[in-house]
Amino acid sequence: MTWLVAALLGVAARAGDPAALVTRFLDLMDRDPVAAAALLDPEAMMGVGDIGGPLTVETLAVIRSAGCVHQGRSAVDEELTASLDGEAAAVVTDWLCSPGEGQPARPLTISFIVGEQRIAGAYLEFADVEVSRTDNNESVADGPAREERDASTPFPQVSDEVVQLTPATRARLEALRAEAKFAPHDFPPLGYVGPDTPEDAPVLNATVNDFIDSVLAEADGPISAHSVSAKMQPSLDRLDPLATEDRERAAGYLIEVWYILGFEEPTGHFAHGSGYPVPEGYGEPLPPGWTAPDRPRLPATQVR
Repeated sequence: MTWLVAALLGVAARAGDPAALVTRFLDLMDRDPVAAAALLDPEAMMGVGDIGGPLTVETLAVIRSAGCVHQGRSAVDEELTASLDGEAAAVVTDWLCSPGEGQPARPLTISFIVGEQRIAGAYLEFADVEVSRTDNNESVADGPAREERDASTPFPQVSDEVVQLTPATRARLEALRAEAKFAPHDFPPLGYVGPDTPEDAPVLNATVNDFIDSVLAEADGPISAHSVSAKMQPSLDRLDPLATEDRERAAGYLIEVWYILGFEEPTGHFAHGSGYPVPEGYGEPLPPGWTAPDRPRLPATQVR
């Protein structure tokens, strides 16, 4: 990647929120290719190994049409960014590429170089492992009866934990359900500006609340990670058509329910990049606003 970095050091100073810019670019590629192209520097370059060429919306669209799916996370790579001497930022995005039905998928990393409100380049790097998938590239688990994934998959196995659903836990879930969710915030690592469109807001709230309701419908007593992970499936399906930023914020709420219930190991639904550190002994990053597994964010304004 050295040659690409050297070629791009002439870009302007790095953008204020490079990860959000990349997330916006990826979302616009499908909905508004012209607007996506406006986020690319006119001299943007793309590299794969020692081969390089112009970076355009069309070239990335070819990658997506070949079965490569963005896994929903975009995060600044601080080490690579440091190598750019403050002149640009490197944003790493995780993808999974499936060449065809029944064929093993391969993880792909696309590192975007971001300058002043423009993407100046991208470098593609395939992992040396293959991933056996049985779920048409969906980044979700199928519950306790699913087939075990290959050990090299970037999606961790769902936890086998069993916790207790108690009146105290139920009260915390009810409080989360009552919140006015999806408000703008500046919690790290990306912050959030609110729903992409006014029409998306009720869909987002209903999706999260329906998931919470499915958990609250359980009787007090033992509840398994497998059962809660399976309840996430309909919510994730409903989020698919929405903007990337909205899907990520919704995922934060789903993970918040996971933490409130007391699970420590993975949900089995997400593969997190390096920009989303996971607390030691846990399988998911902290929900937005949490500072530790036992230090949740302050409750938001409630809707009565």
